Amino acid sequence: MSINPTYVTLEQAKVLKDKGFNVPVNNFYTIGIMSDGLITDTCNYQDINYEFTNLSIWSKPEQWQVIEWLRIEHGIHIRLTTYAFGYQYHLDNTPDPKTWTTDRRYDCETNFETPQEAYSAAFDYILNELI
Repeated sequence: MSINPTYVTLEQAKVLKDKGFNVPVNNFYTIGIMSDGLITDTCNYQDINYEFTNLSIWSKPEQWQVIEWLRIEHGIHIRLTTYAFGYQYHLDNTPDPKTWTTDRRYDCETNFETPQEAYSAAFDYILNELI
């Protein structure tokens, strides 16, 4: 068994940039008009979020980096529950991370095949509905 990194999608990377995600990462998405058309690539850089005339670059964080950023910057905690039929995510918003009080809670009842799919769906919900 190997443990491989799981990255956010390009669409999530774009929204994260708009929401103020500015954490050093080792990979990025690029899309630009080249002689061979539209390209997507990854490379090792840190803290990248640029847009040029013919080239756009977005940070490509791993899921754990987004989980930590949401917890630290927005007080949003993502929990997963494992069932025989899949994974579900649950969100708690704690205004003061030093307390156990919960301001808002959301339980997703959709089942996902993998933890990574559940986290990705949680990101979509949080980025589009909560922050």
